[in-house]
Amino acid sequence: MIQKFRCDGVPNMVAAPGLVEARPTLAPRPCVTEAGPLTGKRVILISVDEVTGRSEYLRDHRAISEVLVDDSGKRVVRVVDEAASYPGAEPVRTDPEPGTLWPAELVWLE
Repeated sequence: MIQKFRCDGVPNMVAAPGLVEARPTLAPRPCVTEAGPLTGKRVILISVDEVTGRSEYLRDHRAISEVLVDDSGKRVVRVVDEAASYPGAEPVRTDPEPGTLWPAELVWLE
């Protein structure tokens, strides 16, 4: 049985205008507050322009590591473009470690 949800994802069992039949979705959430494994999950990267302070949200990425601590003591997550995360995909970089290190506070689970 599919429950009825308002457009904002809140369950509502009473028929009313604006209801759609859909499965509930989770809102994006910071990876540093999540329990459980991170590797292999879809993530949203937040890129902040240091000059203007504006944020851009980069989708279609996957985490390929858990939260790590880099050489400077900052928490980071190794991420790749989602297409590069599939088995047999062409390598994205020539570094010994594939992927890009991204500040863990700016990685959110989709």
